[in-house]
Amino acid sequence: MLPLLRGLYIAYPGAEEAYRHDGQFLFGDLVLGAPVTRPGEGEDKVVRQQVWFPGGADWYSLFTGRKYEGGQQLAVDCPLEESPVFVKGGWPLPMQPYRERMASAPLDTLVVRCYPGRVGSDNTYTLYEDDGLTTAYERGAFAETPLRYRRTDSGVTVSIGPTRGAYDGQPQRRAYRIELPGVPAGAAVRVNGRRAKAEAAAETGGITVSVKRTDIRRGVEVEVAAAE
Repeated sequence: MLPLLRGLYIAYPGAEEAYRHDGQFLFGDLVLGAPVTRPGEGEDKVVRQQVWFPGGADWYSLFTGRKYEGGQQLAVDCPLEESPVFVKGGWPLPMQPYRERMASAPLDTLVVRCYPGRVGSDNTYTLYEDDGLTTAYERGAFAETPLRYRRTDSGVTVSIGPTRGAYDGQPQRRAYRIELPGVPAGAAVRVNGRRAKAEAAAETGGITVSVKRTDIRRGVEVEVAAAE
């Protein structure tokens, strides 16, 4: 029964900084926001924002991909076209391509973005879906898909498990786009054990691995070898 938007003290009740930075919030479990509440300065309207990054993980700017080590307060410069929004490293973040009606559009392409985790990271996140229109989810009409990120000395593995559950209008097949910021172009990639190609992604500073439409009841595993 946690709210989607939550104060930091809910997730980090033992950290004094969570109470001091009452303007910051978490959007779900993985996205950290620190809203700008004063005018910027100079031609680019830059605001220097003090942001507390919770410990235990690295955080990455959603706009620039810049890394911020957790467990400290840092000054972040934000021009007008950016916002202080950060994603927790080492976790699979489910996303989707732009749609005019995001909540009710069929999820026929699932984007999974994974900012770099520390060596030893092994984290699972669950994608929840329902029809986006009715209260049928109260009667069990919903679906869940486990997403897993693992990083070892030998590389990174992103797994998308079989979807469990059903609801009206549910796509039975979907494509996947695995976005891996920080992974260099040319890294060796395998999809379900077979060699695959990755595209350089300038917008995220990493690579993107595309998987053609497949049955949602089948799992997909993407392996990326560490650079030597």
